[in-house]
Amino acid sequence: MPIHAGFVNYYILEELIKNNILKVKYLCQYQKNIQSTKQVNGEMLYKNSRQMVDFNMKYGERKIKSVRLVLWDNPYSERNYEINIDFPEFTCLCPRSGYPDFANIIIKYVPSAKIVELKSLKLYLNSFRNSYISHEEATNKIYSELNKRLKPRCLEVVGDFNPRGNVKTVIRVCSEPETDKTRRKQ
Repeated sequence: MPIHAGFVNYYILEELIKNNILKVKYLCQYQKNIQSTKQVNGEMLYKNSRQMVDFNMKYGERKIKSVRLVLWDNPYSERNYEINIDFPEFTCLCPRSGYPDFANIIIKYVPSAKIVELKSLKLYLNSFRNSYISHEEATNKIYSELNKRLKPRCLEVVGDFNPRGNVKTVIRVCSEPETDKTRRKQ
């Protein structure tokens, strides 16, 4: 049974854990930023909590569950340069069979004002691990999220999926570079 810190006095809860009267499996955390934490007997306590967190989950699983893409300012936004990111350990689950699908996700983009922080991108891509999603949907979803958040000058996402059942799939989603768009308008 989950325990909500909002329904139990935080300090009473802390004392119960210290004295090993209560084994905490679930506690809550802020929806956005954790502002107040304490560690008692290896358990993290979060005050004023709203969202359930399972403390039986491994560290990486908790990080993936609360993933959000982090953007940084582009230090050379006036330049056109290409960023290539290769993620060879992408996994998701086939929506029909439930079997795992493995892929190499390749992201190429020419940034404008923002660039993506690589650790947050890695966690975002790992969040597909237990998702029942097709190759096409996964690749397009990654493209849409990056395009929406980064607003790059040019973006290409390739999902190069490993063969399964003697069938190999490569999905490529790309935007047109600004130079190609202007040429077509003329």
